[in-house]
Amino acid sequence: MRDVNSFFKANTRDVEILYLVHLFRFLPLKTLSNLLIRRGTYTKYQAVSRNIIRLIKLRFLRERKYDFNAKFLFLGSLGADILSHQKQIPREYINTPVRLAGVNLFAIEHTLNVVELYEIFYEGSKKYNFDILEFKGDGSVRFPVVFTDNILGKKIKKYVLPDALMRIQIGEDIKTFFIEYDKGTEYSKDVATKYTKYFQYFLFDENWRDMFGEFPTIIFIVEKTKKRIFNLISNENFPDLNKFPEKEHYLRCPNVVIKGVGLHENLRSTGSSKVHDFLKPDKFLFIDLPTLKSEGLNVKFLNYMQKEIQLFSNNSDLKNL
Repeated sequence: MRDVNSFFKANTRDVEILYLVHLFRFLPLKTLSNLLIRRGTYTKYQAVSRNIIRLIKLRFLRERKYDFNAKFLFLGSLGADILSHQKQIPREYINTPVRLAGVNLFAIEHTLNVVELYEIFYEGSKKYNFDILEFKGDGSVRFPVVFTDNILGKKIKKYVLPDALMRIQIGEDIKTFFIEYDKGTEYSKDVATKYTKYFQYFLFDENWRDMFGEFPTIIFIVEKTKKRIFNLISNENFPDLNKFPEKEHYLRCPNVVIKGVGLHENLRSTGSSKVHDFLKPDKFLFIDLPTLKSEGLNVKFLNYMQKEIQLFSNNSDLKNL
């Protein structure tokens, strides 16, 4: 049985710390401290450290140390209960690993990359006056897709696994984004299969309409240069989308969004209107991280047709979505 008094020991700052850890499943202590300082929750690192020690003693947070002398924090079950109560988040949606399994240098680097993206959008939210209603990262976003292969006659199950999900509100508008972070280590066909899964999620899972209203915009962020982007959204052999191209026409195009549609097992039996509904130009955006970091959310994204799209403007409006 839970200690009811523990709920009264959690103040506003405590809940913010618990929430930040929840967003990313686990956080290095140094990264969490930097986030709290930049958000203005604390002004001194010593104060952050004192409160973290307190939260660990109260069993709101748990810690693990690794060979490279880094300390990682994740939610204890008591902290998860408090977060659920204070933030009105269903308890089953809060990740409280019994131990930090699967945390290695690659997982750490990935988490730090997603945190960096969160910071960019958080800073942008102040400039463009929007609220981040939800941000989930580091493996906490997972949507199953189930359908029957028309040729093989067997049921197929896949998962849509974006690196992060973000929901924002500007005025009366609420928009959802899936965020993909690309380190440049995957072949373009492997990237295309991500868009195949998004296409299949669009086709076969009606739940996204209830969750999001409209299909989320997919922001693909490459770690290094724009050259990688132009390779991924090449317009070579680009099919005429005003006609309903054959499956082979999609597959011949190196553009990862177009090829992703072509890799769908049941494309030949998919109506052209569904393909057109999915391939909206403003739903697939690409940007390189150096440009995003230097220009912030004032940056112009490229869509999958290599046309520029600017999401945010100084009049606090979602310009193109």
